[in-house]
Amino acid sequence: MATATYTIVPAAVTTTTSLTSSTNPSTLGDAVMFTATVTATSGPTPTGSVTFKNGSVVLGTVPLTGGVESIRTSNLTVGGNTIAAIYTGNATDAASAATITQEVAQ
Repeated sequence: MATATYTIVPAAVTTTTSLTSSTNPSTLGDAVMFTATVTATSGPTPTGSVTFKNGSVVLGTVPLTGGVESIRTSNLTVGGNTIAAIYTGNATDAASAATITQEVAQ
C-alpha cells in the first residue's frame, strides 16, 4: 500500500492599509506626520513593518505597533507629493498598501 504526505499551507489573511496625514495641505518646511493603520480581515493584529515613500524616495521603514505606525517628515516639495504606506506582510498576513496626495504650499 502506498502512502502520501501532504502539507497544507493556509492562504495569507487579507489586510487593508489606510494612510492619514496630520495636516493636509501643509506649508513648505512644515513637519507632517503620516500614520498607517494595518488591519486584517481575521485573526490577530498584523505584525511586521511599513515602508513610507514619497514617490520613489523612501522616507523610512518602521515596525508596526498594534497595527499602527507613524513617520514625521518636513522633506516635502511644493505641489502634490504622492505618499505611500506599504505593508510588506508576514508569514500569515498578505501585503497591502495605501497612498494619499500631500499638498504643499509655498
